Amino acid sequence: MGVILLGVVVATVLFSCVIAAGYYRSVYGVVRNPATNRRLDAWLVLFVPLLALLLVLDARLEPPVFVSGLVWAGAVWLYERATGGGRRHWRLLALALALLAPLPLLGVSPDWMMSLFLGVLGLGYAACGMLDHLELTRILPPVKDDDGTAL
Repeated sequence: MGVILLGVVVATVLFSCVIAAGYYRSVYGVVRNPATNRRLDAWLVLFVPLLALLLVLDARLEPPVFVSGLVWAGAVWLYERATGGGRRHWRLLALALALLAPLPLLGVSPDWMMSLFLGVLGLGYAACGMLDHLELTRILPPVKDDDGTAL
């Protein structure tokens, strides 16, 4: 059941990212930064499969330390750095994920561990996304065509 839930969560997140990207593209236009694009592409290709595999291994093998917490924390921190840095809320999410790692040593059951992890990750990503959205809408005006209407 946990693997199915993980698949649903990942599919929902990816679908939401596509929808959000379309929205931002239509409202704010497209800004291209080839270096950032390459870093994000590498992140997706290298880390996402590894992150999914580690979650499955943590769920199946039940190691004494929640390895996924540390690796996801590193991935979130690298994402924050790859996209320009300066957004402390992403660093706080990375810290929260890293702090999950020793919980199995304190007696937190594997089932609770996965639920706790998915909760922290989901709420953290939602909060970080909202904070990024607020910052973006504060600093960037919507793109308008020649007659002043939004594109």
